[in-house]
Amino acid sequence: TVFAYGQTSSGKTFTMKGSSNDPGVIHLAVQDVFRNIKL
Repeated sequence: TVFAYGQTSSGKTFTMKGSSNDPGVIHLAVQDVFRNIKL
């Protein structure tokens, strides 16, 4: 579980979700999990 806490419009959602050119924390974490499963 991850909590993003902060002021309104401070970039919490962007940090978690990212964009098409800059993946967010969720994408990077899932990618890392599956990379480790393949090992």
